[in-house]
Amino acid sequence: MEKINCIIIDDEPLGRDLVESFAKEVSYLNILGIFENPVTALAFLQENPVDLVFSDIEMPKINGLDFLRTLENPPVFI
Repeated sequence: MEKINCIIIDDEPLGRDLVESFAKEVSYLNILGIFENPVTALAFLQENPVDLVFSDIEMPKINGLDFLRTLENPPVFI
């Protein structure tokens, strides 16, 4: 089975750790990066396309939904 490349964005360490632990249990998910803010994730996405984004909604500076709106060709968001 082909791997699904994904990233995780959450401003809280516990949230990042929880999503990461669940994602690691899914054999076909390939975590390319884990970010504590959407600004850093956006810079990563400009150079590294992904298929799936696990994102918190309520984050400082820019929330998950506003972040999604900034992407030209957004991947699937969960």
